[in-house]
Amino acid sequence: MANERDLEALLNTGVSRRKVLVSLPVLAVGASVGLTTGCGASIPSSSVVYGSPDELAVGTPQRLPGYDVFLLRTDQGVGAISGRCTHMGCGVGIAPSGGFHCGCHGSNFAADGTVTGGPAQRDLTWFAVRIEDGNIVVDPTQEVAKDTFTPLAPSSGGEVAIR
Repeated sequence: MANERDLEALLNTGVSRRKVLVSLPVLAVGASVGLTTGCGASIPSSSVVYGSPDELAVGTPQRLPGYDVFLLRTDQGVGAISGRCTHMGCGVGIAPSGGFHCGCHGSNFAADGTVTGGPAQRDLTWFAVRIEDGNIVVDPTQEVAKDTFTPLAPSSGGEVAIR
């Protein structure tokens, strides 16, 4: 919260005391409801190594540290889904329902990225995942079909779509 010196500095920039005081509750509420979700994070521009699949809980999306990408582990394997809303590109967060919510404009998505409430009109994007040396590797430069999971059991061929 701003102290008296900070408020005085704002007032000296030509902003009225009323404008400062009216804005403070909005900023506080915005931060508490997640309007800043995803700020500072991005979609990586190349492959990122996450670590062992054992570090992921089945059924609970896990954010790829430092990025707007979520890893999903199911009985079918591991998938990666964009954490950027398809409406205006704001970061999404995990909703209590298990899906995703964009705090910027209120779009909602199911756990598989399907739009369940606008203003977004397109589903969240899925990215390629592979397992290398026992680690999950996410490749955001390669989009894949929704519900594409990479099996965790040894197999002979990379990603497969399991529907």
